[in-house]
Amino acid sequence: MRGILSRLSPTRSIFLKLFVTMLTIIVISYILTSLLFSLLFHKDTHHFVERNLLQEQHRIAEHIQEAYKMGIGRTSLIASMELALGHPDRVYAIYDEQGDLLYTVGGEHVYMEASRTKVLRAVKGTPVVGIEEHEDADVYYRASPILQNQNTVEKAILIASREFGQEVRRPFGPMFWSLLISIPVSAIILFFVSRRMTRPLKEMSESALSFASGDLSRRVPVKSRDEIGQLGESLNYMAEELSSLESTRREFLANVSHDLRSPLTSIQGFLGGILDGTIPQQRERHYLLMMKDSTDRMGKLVSDLLDLAKIDAGQFDVEPHPINLSEELRRTIAQLEPLFVQKKLHMELIHPASDAWVQADPLRIGQVLVNLLQNAIQHSPSGSKVMAKIQHAGELVHVSICDQGAGIREEDRDKIWDRFYKGDKARTHKTGTGIGLSIVKHILALHDSEIVLESAAGKGTSFHFSLPAHLELTHLRY
Repeated sequence: MRGILSRLSPTRSIFLKLFVTMLTIIVISYILTSLLFSLLFHKDTHHFVERNLLQEQHRIAEHIQEAYKMGIGRTSLIASMELALGHPDRVYAIYDEQGDLLYTVGGEHVYMEASRTKVLRAVKGTPVVGIEEHEDADVYYRASPILQNQNTVEKAILIASREFGQEVRRPFGPMFWSLLISIPVSAIILFFVSRRMTRPLKEMSESALSFASGDLSRRVPVKSRDEIGQLGESLNYMAEELSSLESTRREFLANVSHDLRSPLTSIQGFLGGILDGTIPQQRERHYLLMMKDSTDRMGKLVSDLLDLAKIDAGQFDVEPHPINLSEELRRTIAQLEPLFVQKKLHMELIHPASDAWVQADPLRIGQVLVNLLQNAIQHSPSGSKVMAKIQHAGELVHVSICDQGAGIREEDRDKIWDRFYKGDKARTHKTGTGIGLSIVKHILALHDSEIVLESAAGKGTSFHFSLPAHLELTHLRY
């Protein structure tokens, strides 16, 4: 057990794996979401600034045109533009037809060198758009022609703005702080959630180790109805079944020991009495017959145990042959006649006029008949009747073994087929190993036959099963 516990190190625990996996998923999801948001925000901001600058260019062109119509000089024009458009993070540069700078408005914080090539392209009617990278903030610029068909000196305008770079970078601060705060909070939440989810698994592991060490009294506390809760219920059910099996196994060992010890004690006593002359010579045959009965009982018990071992090993097979079931039943009854006489039981055999032939394994069907008849004898009160009945039913032959015992209680009817189970308390006070009926059911299952139980309190018990009839042999014989 220490070796198992040593392998359950914290670094390999489900708790740690679950915690790290969920935390990693959260971090990756946050990063991917931030990247997607940043990309979309960058794209939307770019379009917004582009539309805004384009609108500004139209406004400036209209403003210059109106100023000249009103006869306003350049100095007043620049002052009015400075008043209306002046912004420290945006510069408006006006150029003449040769690409020379006429004047600028605003732009105290904008650092940009407009190349003459860009300006000349704008003068010729081709807008130029781009971004210049700077350490503090990227500058977005747009150079476009203005007032080309007018009698004015101003022929091109270049607007440069560092607001684009500022807007793009603005979300990163809150995103960084949210990541810095959300990760520890998520880690704390995940810690408690993971521990709560894995605690039942740890309890189940400890319970399983207790079961392995032989302590079947421990139970897993079930606090949920999910898959983990169902696993806990399954472990508890397994523990109950193991406890029941262990109790049955101990009772079985006690019964087998008793059933082996009793005949051995009788044989030893009778042999001692014969050898030392305590038993008279004329009574020796009587005690020798009793010793033979004791050895037969032990042989039957050992045979049942060997059959049980073959069933567990998957080596219990059947070899069907045509057999005379009627003759097999008569021979079995004759074999058990001393037991009927001993308990003063009346045996009634009901069979059709023609013997019933079936396709079955003669050895195994003989076991079935012996076990069922012995079961009926064991649980029948003295002076009662045991009935065996065979009847044809088309392609099947039905067999019934009935007694007039105390019957079987409703709650015991499904359990009598379990190995080592004894339903004696419901019927008589006899002891037994509880193997016979289990072997009977297994043999009939190999013959594709189902055994049916009918029982009522105080009215006895009946067992019914069917075997495939061999009609050709039945018709040929009679």
